[in-house]
Amino acid sequence: MSMLIYAIGFALIFPSMSSLVAKYSSQHIRGKAYGIFYAFYSLGSFLGTSITGAFSLTPTGAFFSAAVFLLVMSIGSFAILKRNSHFLANKEVSRY
Repeated sequence: MSMLIYAIGFALIFPSMSSLVAKYSSQHIRGKAYGIFYAFYSLGSFLGTSITGAFSLTPTGAFFSAAVFLLVMSIGSFAILKRNSHFLANKEVSRY
């Protein structure tokens, strides 16, 4: 049952994320962008299950720890973007 839920989530998230990579990367770096995306997606899938198993987390505990991790990473990302906003304001997004 849990693999069925995982497969449904994978079927919904992976194509939409792939289309975002295609939309926001130029043709000359699209292969590199897909490679980085696939690497981090696979790493996240591997580490998520490994950490859950290593710490013997319950499904609720695993969900909570993932939520906290993603919240911390989001706050960190926004802080970095805010600090570098002067750099981003002077660049065209479509070139990247």
